[in-house]
Amino acid sequence: MVVGCENHAGGMVLICLFVAQCFAAFDYGSQDAQHPISITRPNHSQTCLFYNRIPKAGSVTITHWLRQSNNNHRVHRSTHHHEEPVTDIELEAFAKHLRDDVCNTADGNLHSYVRHMYWVNLTQSVPQLRYINVVREPVERAASMYEYHRVGLIANISGLLHLLGPKQQDWDFNRCVRAGKQCRAHKRIIEYMNLMTSYFCGTAQACQRNNIHKLRLALQHMKQEYLAVGVLERHAETMRLFRSLLPGHFGAYPATGHSEVRVNSNPNRTSPVAVDVREKLLTVGLDHQLYAAAVKLFEEKLASVVNPS
Repeated sequence: MVVGCENHAGGMVLICLFVAQCFAAFDYGSQDAQHPISITRPNHSQTCLFYNRIPKAGSVTITHWLRQSNNNHRVHRSTHHHEEPVTDIELEAFAKHLRDDVCNTADGNLHSYVRHMYWVNLTQSVPQLRYINVVREPVERAASMYEYHRVGLIANISGLLHLLGPKQQDWDFNRCVRAGKQCRAHKRIIEYMNLMTSYFCGTAQACQRNNIHKLRLALQHMKQEYLAVGVLERHAETMRLFRSLLPGHFGAYPATGHSEVRVNSNPNRTSPVAVDVREKLLTVGLDHQLYAAAVKLFEEKLASVVNPS
């Protein structure tokens, strides 16, 4: 059910959805006897991990720990962004690549595949495949992505500077959000606030529009198709969960659960998100609702797997 929202100063278009129905349909609490959270640990010797990493959610750091694991672990990292709908032929070819080239455990090794890619259903084609991902507080993630594209390592190729044009290239995230439609990257920021939902929803037709149907499908995939979804703001607990579920893949992470390793931070981002900007974005996009559900699911799984009673 869509509810009315008042426009904030600056004319930022708000995509506001009332999602109580969604949480009712996908109850993440322990009282949900019909759909209990699965805590079954996979057969580690046969597991092929697929980390379809969300941008600017700590994925380079997570990949760092995958690469530090034992010598019998092969990490296949693709730099291609494959986020648009793909044809059946393309999906079949991709599944064959994973099955024959990436996830072939005949060599006695563990394998992981790391790629910025929307979720696709490959578990029937590649039955040993297990998905993980990590979410991040939506406004912080959007701000990080904006500044990474504006003044980060990929600024010259991201296209954001061209979109902003010469007169707005020095506009940081706060200034752009405050300017609303006056900022040429206004629509791009709205896209950023829906991106995590897109990653979990996938490439189905229902995922092409930012509405409650997309959110429901994304939450369904998160709950039913992912071995675990971590939370960047709770990095140590996330790594303990991953290490517990996949010791062969994440065994290099300290058993104490403490590490200061942080990779791919942006030294050129100097301004934190302002309070008024955060408030302005509270009702923009679907990712706030998705993040809240992800945190709840994470806490349930963490309690069951890492700290069982």
